[in-house]
Amino acid sequence: MTFTAAGDNRPPALEVVPIGGLGEFGMNMMAVSWGETLVLVDAGVMFPDPELLGVDKVIPDLGFLEQRRVKAAALILTHGHEDHIGGVPHAMRH
Repeated sequence: MTFTAAGDNRPPALEVVPIGGLGEFGMNMMAVSWGETLVLVDAGVMFPDPELLGVDKVIPDLGFLEQRRVKAAALILTHGHEDHIGGVPHAMRH
């Protein structure tokens, strides 16, 4: 969320939005934006609970990226575990 006063000449605020993985194991993804530049940190998947029969992987809701209509300038991967890299093909479509 960004708040600016009318006539405010300050640079745009840094915005950090957790897309997935907050309060759960897996689906780690964070969007960091400054002005018109958006960077993704991680793009993970989560393995489903037993009650999700037939589901192989759960990916974060990428609606935030679709809503912004801004292409990500970069994708930073912190390490190579599935819960941080498994959703890269899905994130790259945005």
